[in-house]
Amino acid sequence: MDILIVDDAESVRLNISRLISGALPEITISTASDCRSAIELLKSKEFQLVVLDIKLPDGSGFDVLTTINEMGLQTKVVMVSNFVCDKFKAKAMELGAAKFFDKTGEIDGLIAFIGEVTSA
Repeated sequence: MDILIVDDAESVRLNISRLISGALPEITISTASDCRSAIELLKSKEFQLVVLDIKLPDGSGFDVLTTINEMGLQTKVVMVSNFVCDKFKAKAMELGAAKFFDKTGEIDGLIAFIGEVTSA
């Protein structure tokens, strides 16, 4: 399984990558720090799951999710943010995200969800 992690904070990308690799070593992980590089990767490789931060330096994760939908990709998307509110959760679900996690308080849930997706 190939996963793309999109977050502007290098420490977050590294931490999530490390946790996934520790729990699910069979997963291949790619990373991007902004919308532009995420979309370039999505055009060049098929990912089964994208972990997508909301606030990015050149747009938002919602922009990337919209692009994924427009491209007709069948990848699952999980939104993550430090800014958890009902409005963001509702928008993520409306745009087709599979889940929404608080990246500071629900990382264990994110890793568990990724495990569920890989075993399905």
